[in-house]
Amino acid sequence: MMIPHHLKSQILNALLAGRIISEYTDKEFFAILRQVHALEEINTALAMLDKRCVMSTQNSAYYCVYTRENLTKEEAEIVRKQFEESKFRLEFVSAWAEFCRSELSKNSLPIQSGDIISYTDLLRVTDESSIAKAKLADLIKRIKRNTTTIKDQLSSVLQYLVDHEYLVPTGNNGVAYLATGKWSVLYDELEFMCSHHQLSFDTPEPEQGELL
Repeated sequence: MMIPHHLKSQILNALLAGRIISEYTDKEFFAILRQVHALEEINTALAMLDKRCVMSTQNSAYYCVYTRENLTKEEAEIVRKQFEESKFRLEFVSAWAEFCRSELSKNSLPIQSGDIISYTDLLRVTDESSIAKAKLADLIKRIKRNTTTIKDQLSSVLQYLVDHEYLVPTGNNGVAYLATGKWSVLYDELEFMCSHHQLSFDTPEPEQGELL
């Protein structure tokens, strides 16, 4: 069964715009892509652009990647700019993940899609620890918020993560948040950046008689 045209267009536009599709942010799109035939249909369309839709290593989100290893100069420049633009975001979110892991997690595991982040628990442990307060203050400086109380600082950081779709509120009271599949993509991005300090590309030599 083919994907309805309007949904197919919406999914393709979302992927090409760099959107990360996860169960908790785009439930309908995520459910469609979980179907093998639907993912194949999407990738058939993306193949014309030398791209494809892949699932994150933790199987909690879909996103778009190039299918070619060797990018043109123009494509490599676009990717470089994207990484430069996301560098601050990645550093901030990584610092937040470390903050949560050190202050909340008893088993030191990183944040996973589906994890519940409790505002009440964060407020309690931060209020009881000078180290946690210092870490939170550093996070606030990173996003340039003018807040001084622990409550306001936590609220500002959590809202930043909601705005960037790393968290979604679980209710209207703002005391609990659900981690989305974007965390899985974050770990994929960090792994990629660690193994590719410089993006490289090969420009093929023109064959004899080929127009330059």
